[in-house]
Amino acid sequence: MAGVTGSVPATAELLKAVAGLEQGVIVLPGLDLDLDDRSWEALGQRFVTGTRHGSGTKTPPPLSSHPQHSLKQLLDRLGVTRADVRALGDPGDILSQRQRLVSEALRPADTSDGWTSYLDATPIEVRSAALNNVSLMTARNEADEALSLAIALREAIELGETAALISPDRMLTRRVAAELARWNIQADDSAGRPLDQTAPAILTILAAKLALNGCEPIDLLALLKHPLARLGLPIKDIRAAARALERGVIRGERPRPGTDGLIMAVEACRAAAENAHTPRWKKVHDGDWDVIADLAARLQRALAPLENLAGGRDPVLVEHLFRAHVDVMQAISADEAGAADELYAAEAGEALAAFWSGLLEAEASGLTVPPHEWPSVLSALMSGEAVRRRLPGDPRVQILGPMEARLQAFDFVILGGLNEGTWPQRTRNDPWLNRPMKRDMGLEPPERRLGAAAHDFAQGMGAKRVLLSRATRADGAPTVASRWLQRLTTLAGPDIAAAMETRGIRYSQLAALLDRQAGDVRPANRPAPKPPLAARPKTLSVTEIERLVRDPYAIFARHSLELQPVDPIGGEPGAADKGNLIHDALAEFLSTWTGPFDETAVTALLEIGEELFEPLDAFPAIRALWWPRFQRIAEGFVAFEAKRSLDIENRFLEIGGGVELKLPGLDFRLRGRADRIDLMSSGSLSVIDYKTGQVPSQKQVDALLSPQLPLEAAMIQRGGFKDVPSGLPVGELLYLQLKGGTEAVLEVGRNPKDAALEELIEDAWQRLEQLIAHYSKEETGYLSRARVMQGRQIDGPYDHLARAQEWALGREDPA
Repeated sequence: MAGVTGSVPATAELLKAVAGLEQGVIVLPGLDLDLDDRSWEALGQRFVTGTRHGSGTKTPPPLSSHPQHSLKQLLDRLGVTRADVRALGDPGDILSQRQRLVSEALRPADTSDGWTSYLDATPIEVRSAALNNVSLMTARNEADEALSLAIALREAIELGETAALISPDRMLTRRVAAELARWNIQADDSAGRPLDQTAPAILTILAAKLALNGCEPIDLLALLKHPLARLGLPIKDIRAAARALERGVIRGERPRPGTDGLIMAVEACRAAAENAHTPRWKKVHDGDWDVIADLAARLQRALAPLENLAGGRDPVLVEHLFRAHVDVMQAISADEAGAADELYAAEAGEALAAFWSGLLEAEASGLTVPPHEWPSVLSALMSGEAVRRRLPGDPRVQILGPMEARLQAFDFVILGGLNEGTWPQRTRNDPWLNRPMKRDMGLEPPERRLGAAAHDFAQGMGAKRVLLSRATRADGAPTVASRWLQRLTTLAGPDIAAAMETRGIRYSQLAALLDRQAGDVRPANRPAPKPPLAARPKTLSVTEIERLVRDPYAIFARHSLELQPVDPIGGEPGAADKGNLIHDALAEFLSTWTGPFDETAVTALLEIGEELFEPLDAFPAIRALWWPRFQRIAEGFVAFEAKRSLDIENRFLEIGGGVELKLPGLDFRLRGRADRIDLMSSGSLSVIDYKTGQVPSQKQVDALLSPQLPLEAAMIQRGGFKDVPSGLPVGELLYLQLKGGTEAVLEVGRNPKDAALEELIEDAWQRLEQLIAHYSKEETGYLSRARVMQGRQIDGPYDHLARAQEWALGREDPA
């Protein structure tokens, strides 16, 4: 027998039987014949079961963390000494000296005074030669380490060597395999891929999350766009339906939990599709709404077996969850012919089928799980299953765990992930059995695994060329170098350790250069695109005029490029939604209410608000914040109307209009939608804009940086609003701030203080004509962030397209 250390008692008994045979031979892997007798005896005697805790003579505990501990125990069990063991083969002088140095570096701490004798007897030249083909590479983080190791493996292949990466860090090995793929090197990881990271298992876990955790929008789209999800439809049809569902329903406010909430959201979005506030990108063709409704219904039927178990709070038997889950997966993965063959095809599918079979055989365990925890339990169970490729990878390079690497030889070996907590892993105390109790029961202490890991490290150092690697940071936190690496570099000395790092740093330097752009990287210039005149907007709204003044690039992106910012997936209602909701409530109230503005009016307005606030029931935290504010706004607004109503002849609510600009050779239309225009009993008009956010300052209005109200007044004078008399003077520009705070409704007048209102209105129109004429010239560019409100706040919908954070870098004022 070969390659066994005898750490398992049953295996040790088998080895003893083999040793007693006439032709029985045992080949011990990596027995240290250089370790001095004092250190060898310090490893401790073999423990014999049968003694009780606290009885007998006290003996030193065995050094289970030493790489030779298991072999010492085995030789004691066999009744032989190291002198009875014969060395096979001659590794040569260099490897013999390296073996001796590694043995000294890992000697027991109680005999580390022997380092002095070793250093005195071994010249630095001998130690340097022993480690001449050993390199040390320290990377900044795990990603840099993976890329550096991939480069080292690629180099070994170019040199015609056999190479292997040995590491217990499976995340590192997967990263390295992914980096090797950029050179079409298919490295086969001996550990395989965890089942829960394969496509069939991902779909399985997504289905459980959807059914049992409330149908989260991100999980919903991930399932519908999964390559194995079919729901009885052709691939082309389900993908098109998923895209339509995303655009029409999922992007925007989050639906209520469950598939019932999804179907309600589909119906609500379909009914609101023609709403004035619905953006163009969200509009879906009438025929597509039927497709969306059909997709939601199919999904509800598919998830029903698991969703029916999600309602109760009591734990559910695993076998019930399992059987319901299998039915769900059958429905989700069924193609138009009803077959689910693709789900269980290839290595990953077969592994999933085997996993289901294993659960089926163990279903009578009686284990119960709360339904909402089933996705996490399932994922944890799947993570312990491995999926391995049938076809072998590149034969020139291997990615192995320490155990798989035993008894294998390579020209070049990388020992990766040499950090404390990774290699070696941290020991953990048993919460039920302490160390003395384990020893009395004949159980090995936790440090035994450290000893096995140290033995693997020592064996890996025996390759012709060796690269030791670690990352100084992992998961964003500093790391500590492996104790073995620290001992090795300390014993070798600072000069030799520096030489090892010099040889290893070459790989990290190559990694830094690999994806680096040639030449100096200079920030992009502030964009000011100059589209042809035919691509420039021929109509803008009043609010877009302010945007043209402050951020012309946003107008270019929206109108010339026809790009519209879309809502996030499953987002929560924001400030714009709050403003639209309050606007709609006030407009509906004023258009329908005919009674006095008293407590009955407040009640009527609150009833309208209750109806409009219903979609917010899915967001209880937001509703709890917004509704009390709306109640205060309702009271303040009715009080405002009661005070004002005697002076009002007529109200024009949410009225739209437009005016053609009369410029030579230029066709341009200004359009606008006024929140409210009041015809006063004095014969003048009052232009009112509701604001749930910040109100423009007087300076901004006077300087026409916020020209909305002056331009709306100018449109009135030019007959831009059909039902509003054009011959009447505009006597007031008023912002009605609706914040719902201490002052729930605040009247903010913006008539100029140092000039006549008529002059401001006329000046606004003249500046508009100049602005439009300016942008009708081909040499005029649409500058990004020309006069933004807050220069250091880069969060506009088109700022990323303009690369504002790049060209603003280092500028004293980003605007």
